[in-house]
Amino acid sequence: MSSPTRLLCSVLLALSLPLWGCSNKGSGEGGLSDDSGVVIDSGDTGDTGDTGDSGDSGDGEDADGDGYGAGVDCNDQDSEVWLADSPIGTMDYDTFCTNYCGRTFVGDLDLSSASQKQVDQITCLTEVTGNLSVLSNASLTSLELGALTTVGQTAEVSSNADLSRLNFGALANTGGNLYLTANTALVSMDLGALTGTGADLWISGNDLLGSADLNGLTTTGRDLLISANESLTSVSLSALTSTERDIYVLSNPGLASLDLSALGSAKGALYIRNHAALTHVDLSALTSSSGDAIWLDGNPSLTHLDLGALASTAGDLWVSNSASLASVDLGDLTSIGGALEISHCAALGSLDLHGLTTTGDSLLIYNNGSLNTVDLSGLIRAAGYLNIELNLSLAALDLSALTATAGDLQVAQTALCSDDVAALEDQVAVAGSFTNLENTGSCP
Repeated sequence: MSSPTRLLCSVLLALSLPLWGCSNKGSGEGGLSDDSGVVIDSGDTGDTGDTGDSGDSGDGEDADGDGYGAGVDCNDQDSEVWLADSPIGTMDYDTFCTNYCGRTFVGDLDLSSASQKQVDQITCLTEVTGNLSVLSNASLTSLELGALTTVGQTAEVSSNADLSRLNFGALANTGGNLYLTANTALVSMDLGALTGTGADLWISGNDLLGSADLNGLTTTGRDLLISANESLTSVSLSALTSTERDIYVLSNPGLASLDLSALGSAKGALYIRNHAALTHVDLSALTSSSGDAIWLDGNPSLTHLDLGALASTAGDLWVSNSASLASVDLGDLTSIGGALEISHCAALGSLDLHGLTTTGDSLLIYNNGSLNTVDLSGLIRAAGYLNIELNLSLAALDLSALTATAGDLQVAQTALCSDDVAALEDQVAVAGSFTNLENTGSCP
């Protein structure tokens, strides 16, 4: 019973005027006391002992003075809210959050036509059981849904031309896709609590977005795509251990750092391509890939690539068009299910692939101007062609275990001794043609 009601009952009882809900019995049966502790009837024990009505100490102390004790108040520090979640399937922006700490929307919620004022009125939204859509909304500059923890299906925020801030700071997971695309004014986003998605996660075409902090993300149900974000300088995926399908990090021209330090296995392909400013990629934990390819291409500022834990790939491994790449660690690599290509890496000085025994397709080491040493001493068989060409500084090549190729064997335009190359024709069973061309190194 609230304080005003108690006061009214006290007055009426004192005047011997009955009122439904008021009682002159003791505290065990709903007895009353006034705020000063004065006993109104013989059974009342004063404020301290009174537990007979719902607004008193039986529901806990009412710290915020809203008439609801801590036992029933969803937030006893805020007098504006006291109601627990009451899921609803129709949206009335004016009343949705009134007196609620948090509230669930049942079904699909489309905010594409909502005004900024309306969106600002539903900050108590904690869950959408269906899809959440914010598409081509011309009036939104910020989307502050910091209490939202769960979207049952797909959440999409796309093509909102003036949206500059996105706060999904409490969002832990989506049952379907999470698409954040083509928000050309988006400067910042908070996805700090996100641990997983049921399907795809796309962050693409957000021209002003400076960073993508996804340090809570551990897995995605399908593809992960981060692409064409013109101002993006850093992507942190430090907790990502696996994905169910492919990872695409593509054409983010300002991207300087990519942290995939926890990625142990890639169930799909891994593409990191076309980043002019990229200097650091951490793939040091990656041990295997069961996808079509690991493809690192067009990263001209990258100086070092650590794939030292990688033991096997089911598909191709390509490292190409990275002019500043001076070192590649592939020390644990033993088998490649597809093709291997190392090409157009002008600064690469040496290539240690001593543990590699087989390839499932071709092997190409091409046009690496500074490459001096290649160790393929463990390679027994190439299932396609083997081409080592246009590595003008290459003076040492170890193919001592090679017994067969399923295609051509070509060694051309290197600093190797032509006689040493010629000896491979007797050593290796070549299914195709053998080429020894323009190997200009001095012979002993």
